[in-house]
Amino acid sequence: MLTKTVLAEHLFTIRDLLTSTECTELISRGETIGFEQAAVKTKSGPQMRPGIRDNDRAEFNDPKLATLLWQRCKEFVPLELEGATAIGLDENFRLYRYDVGQRFKRHKDGVVERSATERSWLTCLFYLNEDFTGGETAFYADEMVDGIRAEVAVVTPCMGAALFFLHEWWHEGRELIIPNKNFVSEEVVNWMGAGRLKAIPIEVNVTRDERPADVCRMLQHLMVEQPELLLSPAPQATLVCITQTTQRIELLGWVEEDQDAASYRASLTKIVLSFLMEKNLLASEQPRQPSLPDSPARSTDRTGRLKSRRSA
Repeated sequence: MLTKTVLAEHLFTIRDLLTSTECTELISRGETIGFEQAAVKTKSGPQMRPGIRDNDRAEFNDPKLATLLWQRCKEFVPLELEGATAIGLDENFRLYRYDVGQRFKRHKDGVVERSATERSWLTCLFYLNEDFTGGETAFYADEMVDGIRAEVAVVTPCMGAALFFLHEWWHEGRELIIPNKNFVSEEVVNWMGAGRLKAIPIEVNVTRDERPADVCRMLQHLMVEQPELLLSPAPQATLVCITQTTQRIELLGWVEEDQDAASYRASLTKIVLSFLMEKNLLASEQPRQPSLPDSPARSTDRTGRLKSRRSA
């Protein structure tokens, strides 16, 4: 059952506007099209501004989908607004994907002008997945008090829900902290013919001075530079958890079966800790290292789960 929740003037959500199957199909459609870094709309045209937004985008036109969704939501949308009459949804769909650490800083949305008599007034945002930490859409007052805009509402993504708001609302897509475990970009690889490999897991605590995505990239690059680690399967660096003062990163690399895994992990851990210390990112307390696995690298339930993202 569709449910409308009003959060503020010209700011509301509609739950269950999309089914879980439709959400999955749209995600797959975006993956098929291919995602690229999203630009920021400026008066001089679209520009890459990673300091403002660094998420990815896929785009397509689908008049039939626009008509279908309009039929579902039009009873909840104000049919008269600023003297204009609502006639439907734009057929241009933009799929936004957020990886760990990515966000879209506070901004107002631009207007889409189709003709001299037809333009957009509301933004419609569909949430295609959930089950992650961070990634909320936050809204702020237009007026500033003591140089600060008060927070008006925060919307937590819920699969299948739609968020409608006037373009003039100040809003931001907050940083994704913990990735979604269900929406994954799958890379299914059969390593059985490549011989038995040994996985080298390492966990480290780092400070919160850098964004998780940036720390993971730095550590992954460091792992790639190590001559004993295999380049395929590729070394990984993944955010595990975040506390008030630290963030824990799991590093995972693979070596040939004849390597002494325990000895190599000890030397690799020293390299990683030394690297983090030089970057002033090393936390004072470090975690106990996980057990070394006995089985070959990449078990069945791990193979296809590489990157988790939020999509909207």
